Amino acid sequence: MIEDYKKRGWLYNRYWKESLSLKKIAEISNVSTRIIKYWMEKLEVEIKSHQQAALTRQDRIAWKCSKWLSDYRKKHRNNPEREIRLIKKCWKCDIMYDVNEEDHKHQQEGMCLK
Repeated sequence: MIEDYKKRGWLYNRYWKESLSLKKIAEISNVSTRIIKYWMEKLEVEIKSHQQAALTRQDRIAWKCSKWLSDYRKKHRNNPEREIRLIKKCWKCDIMYDVNEEDHKHQQEGMCLK
């Protein structure tokens, strides 16, 4: 019987449709990443560039975070004690500020240190 990772359709679906990394596919298949890459090249499954792979990871992380945040807000919408405060860091002076505030006031007033 042929292992799944040696089948073009299986590899293509895991890598492109499900956006799994080579490492994750290797873990599922109980083989090394090098073997997965070998079979992808042999079966002519296009491999993402580093830039494409990074974007895919960022999109997946952003989606998970936004989904979690949305679910959390629905669950606790009537409980002000459970409100989430989103914090950002000023790229100029590294001061943390609350996103729920209107804006980054010290930046507006020209008080950034850098």
